[in-house]
Amino acid sequence: MIWKLNLEPLWKHLRCCSLCGMSSCSIDLLCESCWTRLEPFRVPSNYRITGYPFPVSSLYLWPSGENLVTHLIHTLKGGGVPSAYQRIAEIFSISIMERSVTEEPLIFVPAPGKVPNCSDHAMMWAKALTLFWGGSCRPCLKRPQGWEQKSAKIRERRSLGFEKTKTLSNRNSRIIFVDDVITSGATAQAAHIALGAPKKFEVWTIAFRPKEIPL
Repeated sequence: MIWKLNLEPLWKHLRCCSLCGMSSCSIDLLCESCWTRLEPFRVPSNYRITGYPFPVSSLYLWPSGENLVTHLIHTLKGGGVPSAYQRIAEIFSISIMERSVTEEPLIFVPAPGKVPNCSDHAMMWAKALTLFWGGSCRPCLKRPQGWEQKSAKIRERRSLGFEKTKTLSNRNSRIIFVDDVITSGATAQAAHIALGAPKKFEVWTIAFRPKEIPL
């Protein structure tokens, strides 16, 4: 008789923390100690991010040169571990719940990735938020062909002109644009324009990086 062993649960329990390398029983990307190390970078629940033409909420403040949040964001790029996004979504949602709970349906629109219909970091973040809040996840934006965000200047990103690929019924909904990081806000502004400049438009991100002055 040949015994077939299911090693998946064992593999999950032998995961190593992506930050410190220690083995952990957590499947949330980081060990509990490293999640705790990120706490000082949490944006206070009563803190209002200003300087943008729409409300912005973020979980972590990402100061220039700070390595912990840098590592987290870079590790999440491309998709990462779904349970990590679920954990981040829960922490983030609880922190903003007091000012965000309404009876209006929520529509989460992830920032478009390089590959259409791919579950990259923005899509995973949007799905995790949808799981917590309900509503719907609508990946309805497409970036211009050949456009690279890293090499684009702020003015170029603001005028890049996302293409809306699906009709978005938003008459009575709050539109939540979802991305991992916000700096100048140019990408979010391009999304706002592409969606028809809805009045009930917000941005929810994992990290706020005040690298550049919002314009």
